[in-house]
Amino acid sequence: MGGAVPSLGLLPGGSGPVPPEALDLARDTAATAHARLDRLAELDAAAPAPEAAAAHHQLRIATVFGNSFPVLGTFSFASTSDAARSLRSAAQIALLNGDQLAPVTWMTRMARVRPDLDTLWHVVVTAEAVAEYDADAFSVAQVPFVAGAAWAALPFGDARPAAEAAIVVHAPSGIRNPMAALTVDSWTEQIPLPSETAGMSFHYDAPSNRAPQSAIVAVPPQVTDRPWNLDAIAATVREAFDLAKIRGVGLHDVPAVGAVLPALYLPLDPGGNVPSVDVDQLAVSLGPAKFVLGKD
Repeated sequence: MGGAVPSLGLLPGGSGPVPPEALDLARDTAATAHARLDRLAELDAAAPAPEAAAAHHQLRIATVFGNSFPVLGTFSFASTSDAARSLRSAAQIALLNGDQLAPVTWMTRMARVRPDLDTLWHVVVTAEAVAEYDADAFSVAQVPFVAGAAWAALPFGDARPAAEAAIVVHAPSGIRNPMAALTVDSWTEQIPLPSETAGMSFHYDAPSNRAPQSAIVAVPPQVTDRPWNLDAIAATVREAFDLAKIRGVGLHDVPAVGAVLPALYLPLDPGGNVPSVDVDQLAVSLGPAKFVLGKD
């Protein structure tokens, strides 16, 4: 129990009288112990259901030793599971590309940015220094396991790793069923693509006495999973420039068509695949007397 051990100097030793502070500590410790035993008796009054047995025994241990006392349950790997297949000796050679120290290198690097791994690494190397502890006993596992595939934490080329979970195991005594495990740290990372299309934006303080510049609002030509790409964006901008130049033509530039300007630019798709305006159909519907070009 926390605080049950008296501090140095509280007990004088010998046959001298016991200080009042020591008696108070003993009474508090005894009261805490009796309270825990009473709580334990309450828990043992009824047998737990089979599915709640593990939680029941964890609560019993926490009642006696406190909530800060870690309790690890045991489990077993099926021989055909991805984790068990990854942890075999032959699979380890393929996963690590023959470099058995690759997990150690990874550990030293990740300990610089992961506080929990840094604590574990200091414990491991200290034990190695004072007790000949095997600090290099690391293995790796991947799920799903693909025979011949390399560990996801190693450098890779265009072929991205297919693993969804990569696990690093430190087990100096070996891995065998049944076992207990303590999770030190876990996180999620995105495996980068070989190439990405990126953009950049910045603020520009334009003169306040000038009208705002034009904005291009465009829709993708094809609705797919990745509707926009660099070529499509460039083609859209070039087409906008071409249309702007066409619309900026004056009458003196095209005297032959000056009689019919200003004209409307209407879409026409004979196949009917996109919204269109069929001028011939309008002429038939309205009649020649009502359909005079350039007249009300």
